[in-house]
Amino acid sequence: MAPIPDSPCGLRFCRDCNEFKPIGEFPKGKRRYQCRKHVEERCKQWRRRAGVSKNVLAKVWHAAYMDARAVFQRKVTKLSQADVAKVFAEKGVEPSAEFRAVPVNPDEPISPENA
Repeated sequence: MAPIPDSPCGLRFCRDCNEFKPIGEFPKGKRRYQCRKHVEERCKQWRRRAGVSKNVLAKVWHAAYMDARAVFQRKVTKLSQADVAKVFAEKGVEPSAEFRAVPVNPDEPISPENA
């Protein structure tokens, strides 16, 4: 779509509302043609599509990473979020923030084989 110019009276057209609104109701930064209300709705839809399990896997991976650094003094982890998902799938457990990924052998860095 072609850009719609701002009106000289400080209004901008919202394509979702189908009306002119004050420029202050639009997000700052890159010029957009959706008011904050519709941008927030769209962000919520994207979060829902990402799924809860993806967020939980990120939290479990982050906890494993922080444990590796703080508890096991390892600066390198060979474990990705996809590896965490595979470990949960192999064990037949639903991903949850209650669980931690820790190495079986603490002398080696955490990896898919050592988790």
